[in-house]
Amino acid sequence: MKLLPTLVFFIFNSLNSYSQNLDKAMLKFAGYGGKLCVKKNEQLVIGTRVGEVAFADSLNGNWEMFSPIDKNKISPLSGNLIYNVNFFNNDTGFVSGFILGDNDKYNVIFHTENNGRTWKRLNFGQDGWVDDATNLDNGEAWMSVSGSGIVYTKDYGFTWKALKSAEKKQRFTTIFFNTTKEGIIGSLWNIIAVTKNNCETWTLLPTPLDQKKYAKTYRENRPAINAVASYKNYYLVSQDGLVFYTKKDSINWIWMPAYDNFYTDPENSALYFKKNKGGFEKVNEEIQPVYLFTIDINSSLAVCKNGSLFVKSENGILQFKTDYTVISNNIFTNQKTEIKPIIFGYSRNVTLGYIKNGIYSQKGYDGDWNFEFEMPFSIDSAFLCMLDSNTILSSFNNDSLFYYNLDTKRITRNTKKSILKAFCESSINQIVFENGSQGCFHHSVDKLVYKYEGGTFNLDPNLEGKSRKEQSSNIEEINKSLVDIFIKNIAVILQKKAGIEDLGFAESDYKKCKKDILKFKLFVEGKTKNNESTFDFDKNNIDFNRLISLVDSVKTIDNYLLNSYLSQLSDMWSTTTNWTAISFINGNGEVMRIQASYYESNAFYFPWQLSLKGINYTSNNIEINRFINTANPDFLENKNKMPVLYRIVKNLY
Repeated sequence: MKLLPTLVFFIFNSLNSYSQNLDKAMLKFAGYGGKLCVKKNEQLVIGTRVGEVAFADSLNGNWEMFSPIDKNKISPLSGNLIYNVNFFNNDTGFVSGFILGDNDKYNVIFHTENNGRTWKRLNFGQDGWVDDATNLDNGEAWMSVSGSGIVYTKDYGFTWKALKSAEKKQRFTTIFFNTTKEGIIGSLWNIIAVTKNNCETWTLLPTPLDQKKYAKTYRENRPAINAVASYKNYYLVSQDGLVFYTKKDSINWIWMPAYDNFYTDPENSALYFKKNKGGFEKVNEEIQPVYLFTIDINSSLAVCKNGSLFVKSENGILQFKTDYTVISNNIFTNQKTEIKPIIFGYSRNVTLGYIKNGIYSQKGYDGDWNFEFEMPFSIDSAFLCMLDSNTILSSFNNDSLFYYNLDTKRITRNTKKSILKAFCESSINQIVFENGSQGCFHHSVDKLVYKYEGGTFNLDPNLEGKSRKEQSSNIEEINKSLVDIFIKNIAVILQKKAGIEDLGFAESDYKKCKKDILKFKLFVEGKTKNNESTFDFDKNNIDFNRLISLVDSVKTIDNYLLNSYLSQLSDMWSTTTNWTAISFINGNGEVMRIQASYYESNAFYFPWQLSLKGINYTSNNIEINRFINTANPDFLENKNKMPVLYRIVKNLY
């Protein structure tokens, strides 16, 4: 392989602990989910499921963590899960959820009178999961307790009493009360109830499903009421992920297809909707849009307060203000903290990390970091990884690659383009076909190895274990010219995107897709007991006429849009990863690997991932499949293209 000139330099290997690097740091949460709380004075609180609670005195302020749970016990295994965060004023508030009290009962909240600096466990008199909680600034609050009903406080959470429940056997997971003590609650099983006198009496309302305001085409999902609110003269609900509103004096639910969530406060200072295609919209008292905030944040962690909408993004908080301006700030900690190296790999039983251009090592879990050496070039914009136990690879967006050898202290510079070109000009000695699977308690790999001998690639009969048995093949040899042509064209293959014509859908496939959608329609309409189609769609209110019309749209789909769909053909997550791969090995022992990873494969095994000496490419080019199917026709087992066509149609919808 031809390489660019090698740079040699000498460094001193220091074992001294790295100097204290102090800077403003982002507050990192160990937990997920949680709630955002905004106080009357717009101080902020964030709580996570595992019990972390953080505070800031303003949007532009720094954050402090005052968790009611010992930081060493912050874990789902601690027996405490925080689902709700409520504050009445600057100092007094509580967090609730699934919190273990005495005698193995979940009957307590964590309560604070000094803005979270200290917490007390208070018994609220019931035993159960606090699914939801809402409060007013005057010291009143309501909690919905699974299996027990609603409990109420009017003295800032110090004492609680049970109120009359709308339906004791139901689990009301969402509640809302306003300043007049009018409340609305929603259950997991299609019940909405309202009270106008603080739970003394309840009225059951027909739900959107009861009024047939949507077709429940996602039959496997329970008809849960996901959110409720009372705003001026209207009620709002989210059921089955669809948003509806109705006038209070005449219950007639109206679907709002543009939205997937809504936010208001007990004072009804404003009403905002989250758009399902990005952005947040403010509406007036008649539920008519007045302003669209086009900022697209994939977050439902939002709170309305004082007419503003506060939204938590990945690393910060945004405030959509009443004058339609937007301000934001990151979630910085309250003090400067020690910056630790960014971990990028492992070598010889040590962890390696970097700060700016410095490389550091760490022995043992959470041990001290020791400075090792300084890179002679900036790596701030680089992606660092360990190519092997001796080599650090720094890759840049401009195609540059730097390989640093830990033994020789030498740096070799190259480019992705030249590495790929050099490999494609080399002679291939072996081809390895491989299927594998790995999970929490298993790991297996089955291989077929073809070695170049006598002008052709011959199947190696001396395979160990079950490889030959599991990867049986009638192909004893692979033609060298077939391999040479494929390898020579790899660079072109990686650049070309798949077109719909490459997928080979026939007119009969499009007709079958339409028939399968119609069969699914009969099933969701209750006209057949079982889904006789292989098509399904986990959405409600499906417009089947539109869905069927989109089948023909697939024939003219844009290549860019198509490839975005082909790169995400699987939405199933599992602890088990399966893979199909083919590797080409040249005379220098260098390996170019093309692999598809999945839980369940698709007919095209897209997307393919190519890796070579630390560089990676993603491709949906059908030429990879054509080569494999010609060289070893039985290797790619999944031949059913219909699920891919289904997925494209559903994505277009």
